[in-house]
Amino acid sequence: MAMTPLDAKRPLQLNHLGQLRHFLSLDGLPRELLTEILDTADSFLEVGARAVKKVPLLRGKTVCNVFFENSTRTRTTFELAAQRLSADVITLNVSTSSTSKGETLFDTLRNLEAMAADMFVVRHADSGAAHFIAEHVCPDVAIINGGDGRHAHPTQGMLDMLTIRRHKGGFENLSVAIVGDILHSRVARSNMLALKALGCPDIRVIGPKTLLPVGVEQYGVKVYTDLNEGLKDVDVVIMLRLQRERMTGGLLPSEGEFYRLFGLTTARLAAAKPDAIVMHPGPINRGVEMPLEMFERVDVLKGLSGFMYGFGSPGGIVNYVTKRPTDKTTLSVDAGYQSDNVYKEHLDAGGRLDDPRFGYRVNVVHEEGDAASGDAKVNRTAVGVALNAQLSDDLSVDFDTLYQKRNTSGGTDIIVNTKNALPSPIDGSKRLYSNGSYTDVDYSLSTVSATYKFSPDWTGKLAYRYSDSTRRYVKDQYQISSDAGAYTDKVTSEYHAYDYNDTMGTLEGKFTTGWFTHDVVLGASYSQLNSDKSVVTPKTTVGKGNLYNPTIFSVYNIDYSGGTYGDDNVKESAVFASDTIGLGEHWSLLAGLRNENYREQTHDSATSAVTPYKARPATPTVALMYKPTQDVTLYASYVESLESGGTAPSSAVNSDQTLSPLLSKQYEVGVKAQQRNWSATAAAFRIDRGAEYTNDANVYVQSGTIRYQGLELNASVDATPDLTVEGSVMSLDSAYHDAGDGVDGNRAAGAAHYQAATQVTYRVPVVPGMFLHTGAQRIGEMAVDSGNVHTLPAYSLFDAGGGYRLRLGDGHALTLGANVTNLANKKYWTYYQENYLQPGSPRTLSLNTRYDF
Repeated sequence: MAMTPLDAKRPLQLNHLGQLRHFLSLDGLPRELLTEILDTADSFLEVGARAVKKVPLLRGKTVCNVFFENSTRTRTTFELAAQRLSADVITLNVSTSSTSKGETLFDTLRNLEAMAADMFVVRHADSGAAHFIAEHVCPDVAIINGGDGRHAHPTQGMLDMLTIRRHKGGFENLSVAIVGDILHSRVARSNMLALKALGCPDIRVIGPKTLLPVGVEQYGVKVYTDLNEGLKDVDVVIMLRLQRERMTGGLLPSEGEFYRLFGLTTARLAAAKPDAIVMHPGPINRGVEMPLEMFERVDVLKGLSGFMYGFGSPGGIVNYVTKRPTDKTTLSVDAGYQSDNVYKEHLDAGGRLDDPRFGYRVNVVHEEGDAASGDAKVNRTAVGVALNAQLSDDLSVDFDTLYQKRNTSGGTDIIVNTKNALPSPIDGSKRLYSNGSYTDVDYSLSTVSATYKFSPDWTGKLAYRYSDSTRRYVKDQYQISSDAGAYTDKVTSEYHAYDYNDTMGTLEGKFTTGWFTHDVVLGASYSQLNSDKSVVTPKTTVGKGNLYNPTIFSVYNIDYSGGTYGDDNVKESAVFASDTIGLGEHWSLLAGLRNENYREQTHDSATSAVTPYKARPATPTVALMYKPTQDVTLYASYVESLESGGTAPSSAVNSDQTLSPLLSKQYEVGVKAQQRNWSATAAAFRIDRGAEYTNDANVYVQSGTIRYQGLELNASVDATPDLTVEGSVMSLDSAYHDAGDGVDGNRAAGAAHYQAATQVTYRVPVVPGMFLHTGAQRIGEMAVDSGNVHTLPAYSLFDAGGGYRLRLGDGHALTLGANVTNLANKKYWTYYQENYLQPGSPRTLSLNTRYDF
C-alpha cells in the first residue's frame, strides 16, 4: 500500500491567525509552531517535581478522553496531564459501549457534545477519524488526535521530539534512525514529519521491505533494509514495535526472524555513535547450554559494554537477555521436530494484570527424543517467569527466574596424540557412547533489580543475581592408539556444582562541559563463585574398539564417589567508570577504566593443598572515531580485560587443575561505508592473550602469549528488491610467542587460517510472507595441538530453508518454518580443546509450527 500524505495542507488544524485550533497531525505545521510546542512542554516538566503537582491552566475546563481503541497507557497519560492542568476529566471507552451496538461515529459525536466538554482526545482504529470529528464538532470544542489507524500520533511524535531535544540540544546536526514496522506505525509517520520540519538533515527508516511503505522517500528519509548499515553513526535510534493489530497480511516469515534481523542488540548498537540514545515508544511485543526459549536475545557485550561485567575476553561476554512482560496480553504455542526423532513443545504467555503497573511473562518448554548427532537421547524441561512492577513514574522493579533440567546421553571425547595419525572423520550420526553413560545438568537463575530515575538525565540501578548449577556425568573418552582409528575407551565420571552470587550498582548520566558532551557510567560490583566437585573421579578402562566400528560397552557400575569438596572459591570486587565524549561534528572519544580486586583459592582433593591467587589489575577501554563524510566512518580501539584461566583436560598429568586468570589486549582499526543498496566494512585487528597448552611432559601450563592478527571483511547488497546477498571473510594469522620449546612460533591450536560465509535470502514477491534462504561457510585448516603435529583439513558446509507466515485475522497468525543444515552430509571433525575432537553434526532437518492467539 502506497504511503500518501493523508492530511497535507489541512487548514482545519489552524485558526485564521495561524494558531492551533485542533491537533490532528504534524503534517504542514511550521517549524516555529513545533518549536513553540516544545518550549511550552519543556516549561511544564518541573511541575512533576513539585509537592503539589498542579497548575491552573485549564481550571474550569472539561477534557473528554474518547477512546474507540484500547490503550491503557495513552489513556492514563492524558488523564494525568489534564488533571495536572486542573481540568475536569471524563474518560469513555467507546469501543465497549454504543458503537458496538451499531451507533455511527457521527451519532456518537452528537451524544458526546451533550456533555459540554471543551476538548475531546480521540483515539480510533480508523485513519482519518479524528479529522472527521474535527470537521463536524461544535466550533468551541478542540480535538486532539490520540492516534488514528496507521495515520498519525502527533502527541507521541512531539514527546519523542522533546526527548531528543533534551538529550541532544537541537536537530540541525543529527542522524536519526527509525527501526521496525514503518508500514503500520502512526508514530513513525509523525516522527518523520516532525524531524523534517525541525531541520533534521539525516532521517533514516530501517526495516524489512514488506514493512516499508511504497513512496516513503517523499518524506525526506533514507531507506535501509539492513539494520547494521542503517545504524552506522546515528545519534538517535527510535525502535518501533510490530503493529500486530494493524497488520492484514503475511508480511513476515516469523517474528523470530524479524527480531533476528532487526532486533537491537549491544553489538549492533556499537555501529551508532558512542553517545547515541535509544528510544522505544512501546508497548513492547516480544516474541522471538541455556534454555534459549527463555531469552529475548543473546548479546555479545564488547569493549565499553562488556568491561562493566568483569572477567571476559576482548572478543566479548555473552549476555542472555530475559524475555520481558508485554503490555498487551499475548499467547503463543509452537511445536518443533528435529531429525532423527526429537520433538519440542513451547508456550509463551505475557501481559499485564488488572493493575497495569504489574506485568508478567511465562515460558515453558519440553524437548525429548533421539537426536541425529551421535544418536544421542535428549530429555529437557525448562520454565521461566519474568515479573515487572512499575511502582511509580521513576521507580521500576523486576524479578526474573528460570529453571532447566536437561538429561542427555552421548558426548564422547575423541582424544588424539602426537604419535598416531589423525583419524579420518566419521559420520556424525554414528553412536559412540556406552550403555549407562549420561550427562545430567540442573540449572537455576534468579535476578532482582530496581531502576530509579533521579532526573531526566540521571538513572541509577541496583541488581542482585544468584545462580546454581549441578552437572553429573558418566562419559566415554576414546584415546586413539593406532593410525587405523583403534582406541582405548576410558570412562570417567564426575559431579560438579557451582553457586554464584553477584551484586552490581550503576549510575548513568549526561552533562556538558563547554563544547563537549559527556555520557558517563559509574559503578561498583561484588561477586562470589563457589565450586564443589566429587572427591573421586574415576578413569576406568572398559575395553578397546575402532572408530569406524565402535564397540558399545556397559558402564552402569561406574560412578563418582567419596563425597564432594570445595575445589574453588573466587571473590571479585570492582569499581568502574566510563565517559563517552562528543568532540564536535566529526570526532568522538570513548574511554573507560575498571579496577579489580580479585581473590581465588583452589583446593586439591588428594593433598588438601590450597593455592591462592590475588590480583588488583586496572583494565582500560579506549576508542576514537572519525567521520569524514556522512557515509564513511573510521575508528581505532584498544581494549584490555581479564579472563578466567582454563582447566587442565582430564588427559593431562594435572587433570582438572584450574589455572590463574589471563590478561588479554585487543587492538583494532577499521572503516565502514554504506550506500543506498550496499554496505561494506573492513577491520584489521590484533589480540594478545596469555597462552595455555599441554607441553611435552603432558602438563597443562600457562606460558608466553598467543597473538591473533588478521583482516575481516563484510559486505551486503540488495541485488534486487527481493534478493539480498551477504558475505564475510576473515584471514587470521596466529602464533605462540615466548612459549616453551616445540611450541614457540607455532600456530595457535583451534584457530582456523581463514573463515568465509555467504547467505542469500529471497522474499517471494507473489506470496507475501514467504521467504527462502541458502547459505555456505568455509572453515580453513586448523592446528589440533600446540606442537602443530596434527592439522584439521579445511571443509565446507551448506544449508537451506524457508518460512511462511499466514495471518488469520483478529491478531491470530500461523508461522511455518523449515531448515536443513549440512546439506551434503559432510563428514568432518570439530575442535573441542587441544587434542580433543568431536564428530561434526550430520545433515539435520528442523521443522517448526507456531500459532499466535
